[in-house]
Amino acid sequence: MGDTGSLIVGFIISILTIKFLALKPYAYAELPFLLENAPLIAIAILIVPLFDTARVFTIRIANKRGPFSPDRNHVHHVLIDFWGLSHKQASFLIGCFNLLFVVLFVILGSTAKNLWMVLTLVSSVIILGYVFFKYNYNFTTLKQKIILNRKVKSITRKPEKNKVKKVKKEKDEFGV
Repeated sequence: MGDTGSLIVGFIISILTIKFLALKPYAYAELPFLLENAPLIAIAILIVPLFDTARVFTIRIANKRGPFSPDRNHVHHVLIDFWGLSHKQASFLIGCFNLLFVVLFVILGSTAKNLWMVLTLVSSVIILGYVFFKYNYNFTTLKQKIILNRKVKSITRKPEKNKVKKVKKEKDEFGV
């Protein structure tokens, strides 16, 4: 999509969100949720880009880089690089997650007041944050993990070679 495409999509999403929040109260009567839950429904619709942006900015700042510097730390790249999904599979999974989140909030918003929706939103963000920061999927850590795995494999292989040589020497010494 590139920078221009993502900027246009972000602009369209922000305009549609503002138009949604600016609806007249009588327009909400036909919607399947309570009027006071509209801002939380808007957040639920934007949960993937909001969470991804906050997560990536935090990782970049923690790595002492500018928050707008390019990298492959976005959720989409994590799904492709670390979990081995294709571009279509990753996009489908993110879309399904976003749709599931919106449906959950519409269902909650039809009966619950703001408190339960806010608790659900906060707990979801905390759980997602824990998952992504626990495993710390970013390119720098990936390089370090690959180097560490190579070192561990090279160390574990050397004793096996020495062990085979020792067994051969022992067999020769005992005449076997």
